[in-house]
Amino acid sequence: MKFKKYFPYVLIVFIAAIAYLPFLGKQGFYRDDWYQIWAGTTQGEYTLIKMFSIDRPGLGLMYAITHRILGSELIYWHLCTFLVRVVLSFLVYHLVKKILPGYKLPALLTAILVTVYPGFLEQPFADTSLSLYLAYGFCILSIFFSVLAFMEERKKKLKTGY
Repeated sequence: MKFKKYFPYVLIVFIAAIAYLPFLGKQGFYRDDWYQIWAGTTQGEYTLIKMFSIDRPGLGLMYAITHRILGSELIYWHLCTFLVRVVLSFLVYHLVKKILPGYKLPALLTAILVTVYPGFLEQPFADTSLSLYLAYGFCILSIFFSVLAFMEERKKKLKTGY
């Protein structure tokens, strides 16, 4: 029954693919994306760090690193954002399963909702939304590890009485 074990992940990827991949090569750089890509391409990654150094230095470093890896190819930015969305949905699935053991369907439905909302509206802005999804991912990881620590502490108290 390995298929049953991997079904939630396959379903999440399938729904994400239906929602995002048909538009993959049909969009450009819009809003805040275009000037960041332009600056990174024409003036180098260090310019991205300088652009954000006053108010968001971590974001400038993230843009510099991702621009170094992805360049100015639109499809790479959209694929990277797609993969980050899918991984984020997997994290949400595991988080809800940990919080509500035995409730796999609500966990799966929550992960599917995270997959398509609000991402579909943000799809044209692959550069800008990538930073948002990475931030969401780190928040979800933080909550997930907090839940694990709380559960471990609870087990410890049940075993020892303290």
